[in-house]
Amino acid sequence: MIQYYIVSNDRQAGPFPESKIREMLGAGVIAPDTLCWTDGMEDWQPIAEVIQIDTASGPPLPAVPQSVKPGYPPKADGDTSAPQYIPNYLAQAILVTLFCCMPLGIPAIIYASQVNSKAQAGDIEGAKDSSRKARVWSWWSFGVVVASFVLHLLFSAVTLVLAFITGSS
Repeated sequence: MIQYYIVSNDRQAGPFPESKIREMLGAGVIAPDTLCWTDGMEDWQPIAEVIQIDTASGPPLPAVPQSVKPGYPPKADGDTSAPQYIPNYLAQAILVTLFCCMPLGIPAIIYASQVNSKAQAGDIEGAKDSSRKARVWSWWSFGVVVASFVLHLLFSAVTLVLAFITGSS
């Protein structure tokens, strides 16, 4: 199913399925000249140019302000032609919670679960921050287990050496 991002009230919103776009058009929430974007498009375009709609019905709607420069999320160089991927690290967070250190894995899951919703709400910096925190908590959880394993091996080796030394006298 194709998902569309739109500009509403000078902010990016979405993604929305085509049925929701048509519903918002019918209710007058958005106008046919509202800018939209979906995968495969090079730039933002008015909805009327992307989706076949009946513009003859209903009152005329206000135009989208020209000051709007939407992006999902904007790239560092200001290019808003396509969305930037923000990793959520959810799979890693779940794995380290199950197989490594649960107390450190739980915050990783919490932060990982916030990434996509923040990005979709337009809070790109918040999404990047949650992504970074999910990655950090996942690595700390993994590191604690690796350190514990190394300490266990070291303790076992010392115990064997001491047993060998005391047993041979």
